[in-house]
Amino acid sequence: MREIYLCTRRMLIPCAMKTVKPIVIGAILHYRSLLVLCTLLCSFATTAQVKFETRVQSKKVGKEDPFRVEYIIENAESISSFQEPEFNGFTVLQGPSQGQSTSIMNGKVSQYVFVAYIIQAKKTGKFTIPGTYAVIGGKKIKSQNIEVEVFAGSTGRPPVTAVVPTPRPSWDDVRPNSKELYLKPGENAVDKIRGNLFVKADIDRSQCYVGEPIVATYKLYTRLQSESKVTKRPSLNGFSVYDMVDPESSHARTETLNGKDYNVYYIRKTQLYPLQPGKVTLEPVEVENKVLFYQNTEQQKPGRTMDDLVREFFNDVPMGEAEEHTLTLSSKPMEVNVLPLPEEHKPATFNGAVGQFTLKAALEADGIATGRSGTLVLTLEGAGNFPMITAPVVNWPASFDAFDPSAEENINKQEAPIAGTKRFKYVFTPSDTGRFTIPPVQFAYFDPKSKKYVTAETAALGVDVAMGPDYGKKAVSGIPTESNIDSSTIIKLLMGAALLLVLVLGYYAWNNKRKAAPVVQVKKATAAPVAPEPSLIPAPQPTATPIVPHDTSINWTPLEEMISSGDSKGFYQAMGNQVWQFFSQKLSLTGSERNKRTLVQKLTAAGVGSEETATATGILSDCEMALYTPVHSASDMQLMLASSKELVRVLSEKL
Repeated sequence: MREIYLCTRRMLIPCAMKTVKPIVIGAILHYRSLLVLCTLLCSFATTAQVKFETRVQSKKVGKEDPFRVEYIIENAESISSFQEPEFNGFTVLQGPSQGQSTSIMNGKVSQYVFVAYIIQAKKTGKFTIPGTYAVIGGKKIKSQNIEVEVFAGSTGRPPVTAVVPTPRPSWDDVRPNSKELYLKPGENAVDKIRGNLFVKADIDRSQCYVGEPIVATYKLYTRLQSESKVTKRPSLNGFSVYDMVDPESSHARTETLNGKDYNVYYIRKTQLYPLQPGKVTLEPVEVENKVLFYQNTEQQKPGRTMDDLVREFFNDVPMGEAEEHTLTLSSKPMEVNVLPLPEEHKPATFNGAVGQFTLKAALEADGIATGRSGTLVLTLEGAGNFPMITAPVVNWPASFDAFDPSAEENINKQEAPIAGTKRFKYVFTPSDTGRFTIPPVQFAYFDPKSKKYVTAETAALGVDVAMGPDYGKKAVSGIPTESNIDSSTIIKLLMGAALLLVLVLGYYAWNNKRKAAPVVQVKKATAAPVAPEPSLIPAPQPTATPIVPHDTSINWTPLEEMISSGDSKGFYQAMGNQVWQFFSQKLSLTGSERNKRTLVQKLTAAGVGSEETATATGILSDCEMALYTPVHSASDMQLMLASSKELVRVLSEKL
């Protein structure tokens, strides 16, 4: 493009003495014949501009500093495979995380797909961040290796996230109709950056109640060719935070401010639910920007010349040397006044719900039998602080035994306040026959719009309880009374007892044989290490120092008493409940999040290593399996208790 322009310019110069209008028309006609060639050249260049490269946050990092590694694929039509790299000498703290982004630089759109890791060096020295392979458009391509130097200590900088993946600058990237891409003689680069690139923070309100959300938005506005990275994120202490936009997959959009068009990128958009009253300051966000300018070396000429007219028509670019400037910009801090919830007229059943809700109740079956279980379903619908809402209290009839409810959420965190439904399921068992009534269930919440408390109430539900097959039978030690025993019952009991005796004897014979077997030392092969299975629990050595748990929220005494009494079923059930309660408190798990898949995700996000994560899931899996294999030795339970204590001690320091 550059050579074609220069040749054409020399052809037009001899005609400069003619009138301007015929020259411009002639230039237009002449250039139209060249546009076809230019279009073909540009389209060929576009198809050839697929790039695959490795990027690191910094080539000099501290041994104590996690840092980000990205594998970025630019302008790929299809990606059929990606080979995960091996980071020898580093610990992978997070990843791989995947995402997509779009960069719009002066009218040119670039599409990116990236895979990112956060890693930390194990020791000091010089290391290689390896490139890796990907099959892009049917071709196997490798990204480059990068050398990094690891020194002792820390720089104190957190791993950063790229806001705008920036393509390498070229003449095709630059459009001359944007006067902000080059510096005029005597123009100050820093002033030009501040006038065309800035970070803006907004909140939708400056005052709210506890539990009422505030939407905070941090955006980057730019009219320049730049690479921008977030170096400091706001801590947002004192709030429960729910992100509404993923910054690594958000696309740029255009906004007009003061008559200027800007490309706008979301740094963060989130809902903030205040946890306590008072004045809270939202910290600013800091963004480091590397801006590329072109220095105009041509002599400035008075008036508009023929060259100016041709350039204006074809949006050509001024010629000059490129220079880079780095400037860190930050948003302004924002203050929020959080009001306390009023104490006047606060219902006794209020439990922190803020928003607008309705409550419905239904039974999965209107009639059940004694000894059978029924299910009551309460459905909460509306908008508000759903994740912080606990199950309403149900006043059961005296002859009903009820269990702790489970919760399921179907909510949309992209809306503010969070909208959707939350269902609570209560399982109950009646012990007497007749017609019973479950009284209305009340749910109190604070409505910030009307600034008063509201109590939602369900209708009363009738339950018909019929006589079950075991109704009226009284048992002593699990055996029916003599008046209810017939010959067939006696035969079944004797056969069951004989079968149980055979199973118990067989188990003890197998267990004694297993303990008597010699221990075989197995020499490990030199193959790559394999990650431990989640169900394996590392057993503590007998000679190790006694373990004293740091977290006092777990009471281990009842578990030790169950081991002494031989209550293996109660032990494993209580152990599973205690471990889940520990993670629920440390990771703020709701009822629907109490599953091992969510637990692994939360632990990984919190920086917990794979070994501790595998131990945690293994303990929970063993507790579940133990309920179906009721015969367990005291030594097995002692090992489980020791492993759980050590896990709680380690994670109490990390979480």
